[in-house]
Amino acid sequence: MPIDVDKVLKMPENVWGYFEWFTGVIRLNIDSARFEQGQYIKVEKAEIDETYYHEFFHCCQICTTGYLYYYVAQFLKAITPVWRIITDKAVFEKKTMPLMLEAVFEECPAISPELMKLLSDLDEAGGPHGITSRTIIESQAFLVQKQISHKGIRHIEYIAILDDSVSSEYSHGYLVAAEYLGASTMEHYHLIVYMSLLFLKPRDVFHEICALMARNPPKGTTVEEYTHSMLDLLKSRHFYLGNSDDVTDKYILNKESNPFYKTSIALLKKTASKHKGSYLTLMANPLAWFEGTIKKFDVPIILNPGEVYQHRRKHRWKVFGVTYSPTLQLILATICLIISNQQAGSMPRYLRFDSHAN
Repeated sequence: MPIDVDKVLKMPENVWGYFEWFTGVIRLNIDSARFEQGQYIKVEKAEIDETYYHEFFHCCQICTTGYLYYYVAQFLKAITPVWRIITDKAVFEKKTMPLMLEAVFEECPAISPELMKLLSDLDEAGGPHGITSRTIIESQAFLVQKQISHKGIRHIEYIAILDDSVSSEYSHGYLVAAEYLGASTMEHYHLIVYMSLLFLKPRDVFHEICALMARNPPKGTTVEEYTHSMLDLLKSRHFYLGNSDDVTDKYILNKESNPFYKTSIALLKKTASKHKGSYLTLMANPLAWFEGTIKKFDVPIILNPGEVYQHRRKHRWKVFGVTYSPTLQLILATICLIISNQQAGSMPRYLRFDSHAN
């Protein structure tokens, strides 16, 4: 029986959107006309806008931190054989897009134990507060979306938002930091998260950074000067990966990267140069540049029903029409692979969507 790919890729009604980390694609649960023209009701607009900020910031986290860039690279390496199966069918059998994607479900390749271990690492708790790498990552993206949507929000107001039924994935990291830093948490939280994500196990480093910062808060120095000695101390205790460039140079044998991350990295480097700093200074203060940079990203946004939007391109791809690129072909195949394994019960929850439910 043919697979209804449109139905498989369609998001649940109560999900505003998600960022598919391993493909670099953003999904928004809205059609293209309403997205481009802002034709949605006020409450819906607030949710869509916040989702938009949240998911694009995940792209920035991946492109600047060693932990996430290595994580994505390892996943892509593991599924390369599956990509070959899919593309062979597409090229040699001259399959159309829907038929090519159906091949993923026919093959339904198993996820290796090594890959499952990699996937489970994100939710492994560490440190005295049982924090996970996922909660560190999500809590920063959630803070960014709220700071942009609620200009001038203060720590006490943000705590009220976190206490008001938000999932612990978005609140736990910030609340742990607040135990150390109190009212100054918001001022330093982005730097804390970025430094954590420079290590192989962010969950084990996070609380140490909070404690060090509480004892010696930044005063009158640049971000680089302040973090230099702290990073040296942490490197003596934990495995240091560095930023995305460091990981590429040391640990990624195949230097070819996801094209959307490649252009995003170039954009972030250019942005950092304009601000006379590095990834560190950029990610320590995202409010200084992030909102004005979003529309310069070349990351595809898949809207319902199956239309692809890119800020920097005049044309719009049709996912199941005649205009699609080989890159998009691979990306959609990967998404279908993930969904296929979810349906088989072999993938963890977070791969389904980074959700913002009603």
